[in-house]
Amino acid sequence: MSSHTARSGSIAAKWFRVTLDPRNREEARASFALATYSDLSNNSYLEKSLNYFFIGCVNPWFIDSHFDYLSHILEGMGEMPEMAPADSDHITESDSIIRKVAYQPGRTEYNTFEPGGNDILRITFKPRSIMAEGKLLSSKAWTYGERASE
Repeated sequence: MSSHTARSGSIAAKWFRVTLDPRNREEARASFALATYSDLSNNSYLEKSLNYFFIGCVNPWFIDSHFDYLSHILEGMGEMPEMAPADSDHITESDSIIRKVAYQPGRTEYNTFEPGGNDILRITFKPRSIMAEGKLLSSKAWTYGERASE
């Protein structure tokens, strides 16, 4: 159910990054949105989940949608950082575990578990410089703007 839909969305997001075909982007976006509809919580409409079989299923038979679909959505965010809200700063992908992050106007600071790696951020400002491990990085070591091809 939601996990398979979100997994399909993450694959479509990866294809979008490779092909830049807007159909793949829309398939990813729609899949991620649909995956969230089978969540059941006290905030759901009439405290009922929405799923593919019918609206308002009180006791869905599947055990999906509680956590595993989120990892697929997070993978997709790394492929499509432009889908993160444009009016605030976000780390959308990292090769390492983010240990600590502080967002400030015009500045984002964070620590990762591993000392090096690749990170993708959607930020509201153009960085003047980038530091890693207390050292200023060469402008050749990072890019700003559209995601660079790999």
